[in-house]
Amino acid sequence: MLCEIVVGTLVFGLGRPGFPAQEQERLLGKIPDDAKNAYVETWGPGGIAVVYKAWKSSRAYFLLRDGKTEEFENIIWTMFSPDRRTVAYYATKDGETSLVFGDQRVTGVEVYDPRFTPDGKRFSFGAKKGREFWRKGTDGDKLLARIPDDVQGIMEIVWSRDGTSVAYAGAAGSNLKNWHAFVGDKRGERFAEVGSLLLSPDGKTVVYRAKVKKEWVVVVDEKLGERFEEIGILVLSPDGRTPAYSARREGKFLIVIGERPGGDFDQVGDPVFGAKGVAYRASRGGKWFVICRGTKGAGFDRVGDPVFSPDGTRVAYPAMRGEKWVMVVGEKPGEEFDGLWKPRFTPDGKQVIYSAKKGEKISLVVDGKRGEEFDGVTSDEASMNPDGSVVAYPAREGEKMLVVVGKNRSELFDQVGPPELSSDGKKVSFGARKGRELWWKVMEVR
Repeated sequence: MLCEIVVGTLVFGLGRPGFPAQEQERLLGKIPDDAKNAYVETWGPGGIAVVYKAWKSSRAYFLLRDGKTEEFENIIWTMFSPDRRTVAYYATKDGETSLVFGDQRVTGVEVYDPRFTPDGKRFSFGAKKGREFWRKGTDGDKLLARIPDDVQGIMEIVWSRDGTSVAYAGAAGSNLKNWHAFVGDKRGERFAEVGSLLLSPDGKTVVYRAKVKKEWVVVVDEKLGERFEEIGILVLSPDGRTPAYSARREGKFLIVIGERPGGDFDQVGDPVFGAKGVAYRASRGGKWFVICRGTKGAGFDRVGDPVFSPDGTRVAYPAMRGEKWVMVVGEKPGEEFDGLWKPRFTPDGKQVIYSAKKGEKISLVVDGKRGEEFDGVTSDEASMNPDGSVVAYPAREGEKMLVVVGKNRSELFDQVGPPELSSDGKKVSFGARKGRELWWKVMEVR
């Protein structure tokens, strides 16, 4: 019998393009009276669907579409087509788990890696049925691989960028001690353990870490790298050709990029790839710093993980000196705060936005300028135009939520979803819950 140890399904989301300028505000529906303590988990773009959980006799999940509410035992994930017309979801109802996309329902398979085409007209997903991996969807079904009969356990199922190849770790024999990496029907070398599988963009090469006796190596196209006492999470360059990872050797830590080990440190964070190189945080002698494309930054008491600009030429990261935090952009530290959150670059890469705390209040900082103070600000859900001159974001006042864009504020709600800007940049839309009413709201940019 095949023992499935780890199921590698992820939760998915698509970037939201600017919504149609003619989109209208409307009431989407109401939460049933017998559903208590409701909390919205997902707002579909344009109000195409809303997913929320609530308590009845036990916890239940609800999907609101076209004014109609359907109840489930669990909604594992939802995703939406780029054209804002189709909802796909994977959910359990009456003990049966199904994938639904458009007017099609699929049961009896484990679902992985769902995706819409950019025009939103076609949908496909990876499927495992028994010992077979398939690609299924609106364009038909294709068998990708069959798990060999001697493999009794599998883990870390991963899919290529285009979804046409699958890789996984499989254990041969009943004792689950002889592990191999598989790409399609191709079996790799035998190891005591394998993990952190990554697939190249073309789906032909698998990169993974493997245990050889008491040491670890990174394997690329079945070629073994240097041996280390420990290896961290693997990441791949944007072109999929170069792995990077942290490793430990003789009690010291280092970052390996491709086949090149770096210098020794007391501690290191996970490497981050940008368009033009790698950045990571490291410590030596009690001080933390960020190394970006080989250049070491200033030392601090603590630093957060670096974030690259879209063009890969700059990084931003929070850093602590004494009791205060500053945001470092490039090599320049900014204003001191009592707390900072992860930064984001504007799409053109010229400005940085982040949430910052002074005292008990939190504000959104855009290009070094603090906005209005609130009890909470959600910068990772902010929506902005390319140059960052218009930014819309959720904020909290007491127990209520609102959306802020420039100097314009929405009314207060019990919940709000991530705002999005219209295609002409003149309006902001978002989902909002007011009591039991679920709304799609539209407000002007001022």
